This record gives sequence, structure tokens and C-alpha cells, in this order.
Amino acid sequence: MSDMINKDYIFEKIQEKFPDLHRISFTVNGKTISDYSEKILYPFLIYQNTVDTLNRLITIYLPENSNSSLLTPFISAVGVYRKALQFLMQNQKYINETFPNQERQVVYNGYVCSIIRIDYINRLIF
Repeated sequence: MSDMINKDYIFEKIQEKFPDLHRISFTVNGKTISDYSEKILYPFLIYQNTVDTLNRLITIYLPENSNSSLLTPFISAVGVYRKALQFLMQNQKYINETFPNQERQVVYNGYVCSIIRIDYINRLIF
């Protein structure tokens, strides 16, 4: 069992690098894509190959008659868009930051909250 892929780790890394993906719903030809490998893994691999320079060969087995391959141009475009957005944000000094717990704090509705991460592109504060 120790040789198996840790799906929770993969889920966490995808969530970290492309959090929008978990909030997107894909419907192709009237059918909503819900299988994890089609809805999350395949788009993430296409996206990741678009934003970095490693140019990997993507091999994934999709269900027979899967419409997910129709998403490839859309996901590639999102990757190019996010890559350009990241470049522009960094040029304007909007760089995602991570802080140790308790280092940055705010008071929200009477509660003291620690800010541990700011993600400008996804407009998220953790």
C-alpha cells in the first residue's frame, strides 16, 4: 500500500496551485463532467503544462466517449491568461506571500485572526 499514490496529497497540491478549478463546473454537450480525473486532474495537467516550461507529455486514461478532451483549448487559454496575469501582478509588486502563524493578525468581527497566506491572483486570504 505504501507504493500507492497519495490522492489527498495530489488534491491538496492542485488546490494550492489552481484553486479556481474546484469551483468550476464543466458542462459539455449538455453533460456535466463530474469524474475526478476528467473534472480536476486532466484540466490541471493541461493548465500546469501551459504555465511552466517543463513541456511534459500528458498521458491520462479517460472514460470511453469522454467529452473532457473538448476542454483542452479552454484550459490552455486559462493557463496562458493566468501566466500573463501573474507576470503583470509581479511587475506591479503584487506577489503572493506566506507568513508564519501569528506573524500577521487582523481583528474581524471581534475575533483575532492570523493571516498565513495572501494570494492576489485568486483573491484569497488564508
